[in-house]
Amino acid sequence: MPLPPSRRLLVLSNGHGEDLIALRILEALHHRQPALELAVLPLVGLGQVFAAAEAAGWLRRVGPLQPLPSGGFSNQSLRGLLDDLLAGLPGLSWQQWRLVRTWGRRGDGPHRRRRAGGARPWPMAITVPRAASGTPGNGP
Repeated sequence: MPLPPSRRLLVLSNGHGEDLIALRILEALHHRQPALELAVLPLVGLGQVFAAAEAAGWLRRVGPLQPLPSGGFSNQSLRGLLDDLLAGLPGLSWQQWRLVRTWGRRGDGPHRRRRAGGARPWPMAITVPRAASGTPGNGP
């Protein structure tokens, strides 16, 4: 049986470095509140750093997962941006945004979301109710 809505958290993570930060935060949350249902949406790449926690059964990776040619650094060069666009970044971002929006609008109550770094998770987190900004990144 699912936990009450206030007992769920979705974390948005924006790349390998942010994945590591998010994992440390999630580990601490799990240690303090083991009944908390924790999910993570890696926005860039496959979120491999979460594999052990997922295998242990206390964390769930959600959403479309897709590695990008730039490795998440499409803001560093025009070539990286073009490669990511051609690899499907717009469609991937749209699917991820829809998942975050659905998470926040589930019929059984509010659900919490956090972001871990960068500019890309910020618009996803603020466009739906009950979101909060997480670790500092290069976004607002």
